[in-house]
Amino acid sequence: MQPQPRREPPLGVEEREALVRLLKAAADEFSTHGCNDFKLDNTDQNWALWCDVVADPEEINRRGRPSPDKKLYFEDCLLMHYLAHRIENGA
Repeated sequence: MQPQPRREPPLGVEEREALVRLLKAAADEFSTHGCNDFKLDNTDQNWALWCDVVADPEEINRRGRPSPDKKLYFEDCLLMHYLAHRIENGA
């Protein structure tokens, strides 16, 4: 008999605050590193995330979406700041 996975409750306020602090500190640290892109599969959901992180219509239009067989590259520090902002604002 396989053990049943445990469902954890949603993050508490203290956990969310700690996660935001961690993401911001890591983003600041990673921003000075070279060649530290974070790659995700080129799905519609990840493309929407990429566009939200970039948040610059001119940059999005300039780069355009890569072909489906290519990965999406995120600047990791921008992704971490974006996720910290989303968590801070109740996402």
